[in-house]
Amino acid sequence: MKTVGLIVNPIAGMGGRVGLKGTDGEDTLRMALSLGASPRSAQRALEALLAMGASKAFDSAPTWLTFVTAPGEMGERVVREWGGEPEVLAMDPVDRTTPAHTKDAAARMKGLGVDLILFAGGDGTARDIVSEIGDQVVCLGIPTGVKMHSAVFAVNPARGGELAVQHIVGEVKNTRAAEVMDIDEAALRGGQVAARLFGYMTIPYRRGHVQGLKAGSAEEEQAVQKDIAHAIIQRMEEDVTYVIGPGTTTAVLMRTLELDFSLVGVDLV
Repeated sequence: MKTVGLIVNPIAGMGGRVGLKGTDGEDTLRMALSLGASPRSAQRALEALLAMGASKAFDSAPTWLTFVTAPGEMGERVVREWGGEPEVLAMDPVDRTTPAHTKDAAARMKGLGVDLILFAGGDGTARDIVSEIGDQVVCLGIPTGVKMHSAVFAVNPARGGELAVQHIVGEVKNTRAAEVMDIDEAALRGGQVAARLFGYMTIPYRRGHVQGLKAGSAEEEQAVQKDIAHAIIQRMEEDVTYVIGPGTTTAVLMRTLELDFSLVGVDLV
């Protein structure tokens, strides 16, 4: 029997949907809710499970694959919606989760000896999990957050589901140590990216399925970024709306235009 642990952080990514650049802290969560934010992690986790079930590698898996989940919104509901019957950890269901709940679930799954922990969340969720299990359990993140500086996430939920089942059935045997990074959200809201390394997770690895580490630009790249910015500006036309994505490269473009911008959001010019 192979066992997959599923942890869903119900609030991950809610702040980013309303321009708050994260959802860390009770005050930020309340603000996100007041601005109309709604949960998205469960849907992303369901997308991963649907992709897992649709994978050819899954054909032989259901007879010897079981899910262990945290109760309620932290995983149980998603597996049942998918059509599975999970083993639910003996944790009290809660209306609003905290990092302590994520850590508790991860520690229990480690104790049970699960073969893989699949988690839906962002950098903060990865940080909570690695603090309990280190690199002792193979993990894979389903991206639902905003910051996403860690290298422990699949490129999208579907690829995550595919890779998870490929690892479980032995089609993908490669694993690697991947960085868990997180940034100071308060500094980020002030326009400063300050990422910190919190540890390493062991993840299944298949090229094209997992994200690389998000890192700051080297000094020699700054001149190239400025050249790119100037080249784009020269091609911009009047009466056209331009969608500028997140990141430090596009930040150079916005600074060159002398416009305010959101470092991890999307701007319209």
